[in-house]
Amino acid sequence: MMTVTPKIVQPFIATWEEALHYKVTITDTNGYIVGSSDPARLNQFHPSAYEILCERQPIESWDIATDSYVNVPEGVQLGYGERVIYDGECIGLIGLVGAPEEIKQSIKTAQLVLQLMLDRKKASDELKLISKDKKAFLLRLLQGQYGSPEWIKERADTYKIDLSRPRYVLTVQINLEKFDEKSPLELSQIKETMHRAIRSIFFEQEDLLYEYDTGETVLLTAGKHLDASQRRRQIEKAAARLYAELREQCKVSALIGVSEECGDYTGIPLALRQGRMAAEIGAKTENGEGLYFYSQMRLGRIVASFSPEIRPILQRDILSKLLENHADSLLETLFTYFEMNGNVSQTAEKLFIHRNTLQYRFRKIKEITGFDIYHIDDLVQLRLAVLQYRYFGI
Repeated sequence: MMTVTPKIVQPFIATWEEALHYKVTITDTNGYIVGSSDPARLNQFHPSAYEILCERQPIESWDIATDSYVNVPEGVQLGYGERVIYDGECIGLIGLVGAPEEIKQSIKTAQLVLQLMLDRKKASDELKLISKDKKAFLLRLLQGQYGSPEWIKERADTYKIDLSRPRYVLTVQINLEKFDEKSPLELSQIKETMHRAIRSIFFEQEDLLYEYDTGETVLLTAGKHLDASQRRRQIEKAAARLYAELREQCKVSALIGVSEECGDYTGIPLALRQGRMAAEIGAKTENGEGLYFYSQMRLGRIVASFSPEIRPILQRDILSKLLENHADSLLETLFTYFEMNGNVSQTAEKLFIHRNTLQYRFRKIKEITGFDIYHIDDLVQLRLAVLQYRYFGI
């Protein structure tokens, strides 16, 4: 049953007064004032209102001999009130202060306004409930807690989600460290700006958003193309646009991981793990932020799977030798060389060194480790060693 409370009705008292030109009193079903033109009366018991709610005569009565009201309880303001019926049940009483004969017509308008206001509140509550339920449903999809096929189909139909559509999962994390001095309200506004950016790019009905308490935002998106390769290109472009939007428009550092496509809803938990793994590997082996696709990080995934028995091989043969010779700059040289996809000129330019100096460093790496960057087998092992160093710190 709908209930009237000060939080619901008190903010609208001034509007009632302006529209009806009478002071207003609203009580709940127990006769306690929940809305009043005089806020000091809130939560006070209104005996006459309670009598009317119980379908009895009010305490005060009209004395014909004196042409006035008698037995008026202390604190009661004379007027006229009627019970409010909502969804077939009495939820309280609304009264107007003034001469009863004058305000009987206005009381109907007051009742109608209250009912319209409660309709709006009810609709808002239902939307919030649906939103809350939908969030819980999305969490179950992400966790793989499906329940019975009948239940999951019913919920999906309720939220108009097509469970059969192929989907990608994007995990989005933003770095708020530089906003440490911002107030909670300002931080929430920054997050809402981020969510608006996501919704502006991924705006289809089937694009579903979920935010974890950790601050991680997860997007389940379904490309609209029938061809899988076209869907992939669409998602790649949209993800790149989102990353640029967050950096340039929202002014936040973002870390985005993109999964491979999953065939239907049963693949969503795996896709979530892929998106998170792509982001984690990218953060550790690259720059700590950026846009990373699971399908493009095969070497990083191989390194992330290295067991404690495998890691010492590259540690002993390459990393320890470079570190023992205080050759941190050589590790950075290797990392930049791989980042520049083996382009010598771009590597030298980014390191602010001459090409000859870069060639000298390559010879130094070979001298210390025995691995030649221009030998394919050695190159692969040097690449894996750098990734291992970045990922595990060893």
